[in-house]
Amino acid sequence: MSRKQGSIIKDVITDILLIGAVNIVFIIIDFSGWDWNIRGGENYELFGIPLQDFFTNVFAPYDIWVFNFVLVSMIVVYVIAIIYRAIRRNI
Repeated sequence: MSRKQGSIIKDVITDILLIGAVNIVFIIIDFSGWDWNIRGGENYELFGIPLQDFFTNVFAPYDIWVFNFVLVSMIVVYVIAIIYRAIRRNI
């Protein structure tokens, strides 16, 4: 294993551990029953897609839709970062 491959593997494991740590915090908050003080009538949109509906009906590992949005955003950012690192290091 070359030095470049070892550092990429270390970076990927670090990214997975960070996502896992944030998920543990979300799980603790979600199971504790704590809820955001967000009015139910508001529906936030991103590019015309209602975020609250999507993240409570389609993708919903948590009861709080903001946590679902943050989880998906983190996964997308980390996947893009891993692909960028792999391309940049010419693997």
